[in-house]
Amino acid sequence: MISRTLRLALTTNGFKVPFLPKVFGAANHSAFIASSLRQHRTFSAAVPVLALKAKTIKAKPTKTKATKTKATKTVTRKPLKKKITKAVEQKKVRLQAKRTKILVAKKQEAKLNSSRAIVTPPSSHRVNGYTMFFSDFMTDLKSQNITLNIQECASRAKEAGAKWKTLSEAEKNSFEERARVLSEKKQKEHLDWWKNVDPAIIKLENKRRANLNSKLAESGKRKLKKLVNPLIPKKPATPFFLYINDMIKSGEKEESVSIIDFVSDLAKRWNLLSEFEKSKYVDLYKAKKAEIANSE
Repeated sequence: MISRTLRLALTTNGFKVPFLPKVFGAANHSAFIASSLRQHRTFSAAVPVLALKAKTIKAKPTKTKATKTKATKTVTRKPLKKKITKAVEQKKVRLQAKRTKILVAKKQEAKLNSSRAIVTPPSSHRVNGYTMFFSDFMTDLKSQNITLNIQECASRAKEAGAKWKTLSEAEKNSFEERARVLSEKKQKEHLDWWKNVDPAIIKLENKRRANLNSKLAESGKRKLKKLVNPLIPKKPATPFFLYINDMIKSGEKEESVSIIDFVSDLAKRWNLLSEFEKSKYVDLYKAKKAEIANSE
């Protein structure tokens, strides 16, 4: 196409400039047209000449720089707002966990220093026939709307004891049978409770009792017993204690001698025994230990 500047110049000089297709590819085709128009006054006569010149002129090759295309990785970045929100939420979770841990520690410390029991196993004490009889005796008094104070309770207990002695063996056996059934039921409930209880709670309760016992010892009060799982087999008595039990059963202990003096005397005698004499109790100890190991 002819440039607008050349078209305007040709038009002002009296030349007719029709639409001219770009038959030559040179960038400076305007110069060719100008030189041809000097020789040919009409634009239509100059067109073949321009086409012929365009063929003879070699177009200058244009150097193109090779551009290296780098492989760009598409990185999807999360919005900053979401990152901040997530960090805040994580911080809240950590703070909540820390508060919960502190709260649990405070509650546990309060439990350890409390006088109230954390857990109490059901009673497994055996009941005898007289206990069942006395329970029925007191129930009869309550049914008669009789209110008793401490002194009256003591007198009523004596009355119940005297009445118990007047009962026949058949009547006493009926109460003994009821007591046996109740004792078995209590024993079963006690063992079932120990089967299902969490050992961590028992450990915590024993710690509480140990803390409380230190205070009770200062005030001179009776200490609390440690909770012991009856399902765990006890360790067998040592050969020395088996020897002591054997000596007590044989009747060597005199009534005038205290148990402490008797045991100290047996300890001296135990040290003087030969290995053959001790082997009797050692073998018995090993047999009981193996029996406990097999039961586990």
